Amino acid sequence: TTNNVTEQVSIGFANHSEAKTTFSIGKNNKHYLPNGVIVGTNNRHLIPELVEKNLETKKQINIVEKKRRDFSFETSLLTSFSGNTRAYLKIQDGCNNFCSYCIIPFVRGKCRSKEYDTVIKEVTELVNNGYKEIVLTGIHTGRYGVDLDHSFADLLKGLIKIGGLKRLR
Repeated sequence: TTNNVTEQVSIGFANHSEAKTTFSIGKNNKHYLPNGVIVGTNNRHLIPELVEKNLETKKQINIVEKKRRDFSFETSLLTSFSGNTRAYLKIQDGCNNFCSYCIIPFVRGKCRSKEYDTVIKEVTELVNNGYKEIVLTGIHTGRYGVDLDHSFADLLKGLIKIGGLKRLR
């Protein structure tokens, strides 16, 4: 017989300033990740390969950027969510408000939207994979399209034409 051993990897999300302080204060700090993976939010798509690398090397991996300049919309085509009956789709990110209490415009950048055709394609794929309900997400979902030739209303009109889509939130 073989013994099944499960290894655990700690993963932390941080911006540049947090990566220097929160995750390296000391062993008594609950956020200390001496052998974990620290990832900036725009590199979260790399988590599976970073975890594998971390399991091999047993050393901390920190890929938090010094200062993010490229605020392009992340491009990931999600077609299934294991164990869920509804699918979530990020269509907008960032904010242009720069409120005195909020860090979002600094870490996420200004408002930007996923391309209209990409959203239609992703929702169609999700519906084809059996999802009847799609939840559209974003920092300011209602600001979808301020950087495109399509408005949020245009997007909704396009989405409700997708056969098999029963609920849109």
